[in-house]
Amino acid sequence: MRTFVLLLFAAGCASEGGALSPALLERLPRDARMAIYDRENDLTIAKSRRDEAEAMLADLARRKYELQVAVKNGETRLRKGGHGDRVAGLRKMAEARAEFYDAQAKTARASLKYSEAEIAAAGARLDQSRQQQLIRFGLAQESTLLPFDAEVKTREKEATLAQRKELEARAEQQKVFTNWKSAEEQYASSTGDFDAGIWID
Repeated sequence: MRTFVLLLFAAGCASEGGALSPALLERLPRDARMAIYDRENDLTIAKSRRDEAEAMLADLARRKYELQVAVKNGETRLRKGGHGDRVAGLRKMAEARAEFYDAQAKTARASLKYSEAEIAAAGARLDQSRQQQLIRFGLAQESTLLPFDAEVKTREKEATLAQRKELEARAEQQKVFTNWKSAEEQYASSTGDFDAGIWID
């Protein structure tokens, strides 16, 4: 171990302030590098989830607009077909779907906040892991890990709270989904029109 550490210093790999430089990382044993790479992967996954949540929000905005257009077209078809009395029912069904889209958007926003909290937590864990390796090979004092541990604890607490809010939003979303499907079934059973759902898809 002592020889390994001396080689690191001789190669000029120990950065000022104990930072884990790319050059130092390459010279660490495989298990040390893997520990850090695993943390980097966690960070990448969290960022990917954030991107997915942002994409979902954009998609839902598009769906709501398309729903408005489809309802207008549906109303026109009903009136032209002599079924103007069904327009109110069609609107009610569409409103239920729009409410579901709103519930999905609320969940997506909660997912976005959770993913951002996870990004912060994953970043803190990555910094912690890097510092642990510096300590392991004698390039930093053990006491320097304390603020890293505290940061991880704080960020993980925030992520846990954000996750709880996301789960609550998903539970509420499921209730709204049930209401939407009930509105569709009610419209179809009362009018015999089973194609209206297609018109506003």
